[in-house]
Amino acid sequence: MRSSRRNRRDLRSFAILAAVLGAACVADAPESGDEMMQEAAESGDEMMEESGSPVEQGARDFVQSLTDAYLANDVAAYMAHYAMDLTWWGPGGRGSWDAYNDSWTEFVAATGGVAGTEISDVQVHALPSGEAAVVSYLLTADYREEDGSIRTANYQMSTTLMMRDDEWKVVHLHFSAANPQGD
Repeated sequence: MRSSRRNRRDLRSFAILAAVLGAACVADAPESGDEMMQEAAESGDEMMEESGSPVEQGARDFVQSLTDAYLANDVAAYMAHYAMDLTWWGPGGRGSWDAYNDSWTEFVAATGGVAGTEISDVQVHALPSGEAAVVSYLLTADYREEDGSIRTANYQMSTTLMMRDDEWKVVHLHFSAANPQGD
């Protein structure tokens, strides 16, 4: 019963947050990935330069911790940031925590994983209660390839966070490729 009550509260909080954020985001959306990368480069936004409420700062700190575990190629620490009921959208469609864990474990084992990361253009929208937040940002990541080369990729990231057992967990992740300026 407790879990069912928590799930209903989570869904209600998420629905309210999604409605508010959807309306706010449409008005400010850039026209293209190139335009977004240009705006981020011009603004010089760095992750920790942002300020805001303690809830917003906590969400920023969580995303930094998530990215640090990603860069360290510590699959267990990285996946611990995600709720077991995670859903995510990526280039291959929708997936679950198990699918994401399996694919990430295989990639790190085969290649050595991530060689570098940079986060920019961080935007946080949070419920004042601190129950949920959406963090969107641009991620530039250098990936090791099986042949030893390094490949750089740019992503538009959106993470939906919910407070679970007094800590943030990613309940939904959406990422898509962003073209850097000039590509």
